Amino acid sequence: MHKIEIEIKNPLLKELDALPRRATDGAAGYDIRFCGSKPLELRTGDRVKIPLGFAIHIGNPNIAAVLMPRSGLGSKGLSLANTIGLIDSDYQGEIAAVLEWHPVDGEPLIVQPGDRIIQMVFLPIVGTELAEVEKFSSSTERGEGGYGSTGVK
Repeated sequence: MHKIEIEIKNPLLKELDALPRRATDGAAGYDIRFCGSKPLELRTGDRVKIPLGFAIHIGNPNIAAVLMPRSGLGSKGLSLANTIGLIDSDYQGEIAAVLEWHPVDGEPLIVQPGDRIIQMVFLPIVGTELAEVEKFSSSTERGEGGYGSTGVK
């Protein structure tokens, strides 16, 4: 198991017992909690950048972290402005997320300090190298077929 270093940037993270952690041994993502000193109200269409209170050092170019919505809040309308956030292995600054609120019912979301808001997952990165060619070395059944080319059912 690869160890990821975490550096606390906001002392509230410890005071709120809000360090990133997985809810179960089988959980893929680490729950990320709101590290604010007072409740945050999000109204329909709001977009807000939230510092998460910590930095990480992955230290391995074959691993990256991604921030993504939690399924429960995502189904209610909380998303990341860029759909997911990519954290490269060499980034060591405080991590932030840009949240958007688009609820089905139009109600505001009140986020309390320490509430779980998003999740962070670590993924393997495959080392690659682009090689320019005049023509691909082999062809696929799909070829250049674009959107909808494989059917809709």
